[in-house]
Amino acid sequence: MLDQVVFRTDDYPVEDRVEAWRDCMSRTMAPMQVTPTGPRELRVLQRVVPLGGATVWPADTTSCTYSRSHKQIRQADPELVHLTLMAPSCGPLVTRHAGVDATHEPGDLYMLDSSLPIVVTSRHPGDGVVGVGVEVPRAALPSPGRSGLAPLLGRPLSGRSGFGALLAHFLTTLAVEPSAYRHSDAPRLATLLTDLVSGLVANELDAHAHTSPETRDRNLRLQVQAYIQRNLHDPRLGPATVAAHHHLSLRQLHRLFEGEELTVSGHIRHSRLERARRALANATPEAATVGAVAARSGFSSGAHFSRAFRHAFGSSPSEYRRAAQERSTPPGGPSAHGGDGAPDRLPAAGPIGPSDPPVAASR
Repeated sequence: MLDQVVFRTDDYPVEDRVEAWRDCMSRTMAPMQVTPTGPRELRVLQRVVPLGGATVWPADTTSCTYSRSHKQIRQADPELVHLTLMAPSCGPLVTRHAGVDATHEPGDLYMLDSSLPIVVTSRHPGDGVVGVGVEVPRAALPSPGRSGLAPLLGRPLSGRSGFGALLAHFLTTLAVEPSAYRHSDAPRLATLLTDLVSGLVANELDAHAHTSPETRDRNLRLQVQAYIQRNLHDPRLGPATVAAHHHLSLRQLHRLFEGEELTVSGHIRHSRLERARRALANATPEAATVGAVAARSGFSSGAHFSRAFRHAFGSSPSEYRRAAQERSTPPGGPSAHGGDGAPDRLPAAGPIGPSDPPVAASR
């Protein structure tokens, strides 16, 4: 059976658990600060499996923030490449590393360099963190040094296809069935692990090199716009949630829309108002109230919806719907031009710039 070193917070008094876990992580990876962030007391179960030149460590913990500063790097740097495979039951994690802010979802892998500052934390403080950590000496990877890894550091890497899936399967099997291997298998497993990590690095770098920046940006912008359309009903939709879903920082997201007619907030606002306009043009008062249309379009405040709608279309939602109904009345029916001030023409939404009143979800 492979050697294992087990760490359990249950083995320590409550008042000593945070310090004990920090010391354990400093030995496992590199010196760092560990701060619990969840509402529950810290609980950790970690199994460290040394494989000679590499280390694999499955862990199940409550949420914490892990940070490694310039000062800690100067004090000690093992020059490791770290990878985390996030299990299906793991909550989303946020990393800040190598100039990249990203959110990682269950099934993702992410890569960190011990020679650079690191911050890793749970997106939702109450979530548990379940996964498999890996430490591989940077010198063991056939890459052109730290700069060669830069395009991959801190970014989500898929554990569902290609070399990522092979690596995920290997790590999951090793975590679940360590007893299936003998102590003498450790060097061979270390070689296999290093080969899989090297394959993942080479494959990802090759894909990155053969895709033009313009194509990457265009494809990503289309994905963002499609995501916005699918989630207009959610009042929480805004630049921050869009960026997090696509593993981007806010700055990266806004840069993606530079040169477009609308900003991200403007695109969300315009799309919501267009959805509401179409719904009002095709609905009777009995079929959908103005409040219901506003809610389905992602507006959390009816009053705010009415103000934004009037600003965009020149009439209130009720007036707009009334005018639409009058225009659709067959000849001989009630007059299409009532005396209530309803517009004769149904305007379409023009571009709504960033100076227009914000919707609730764009705050």
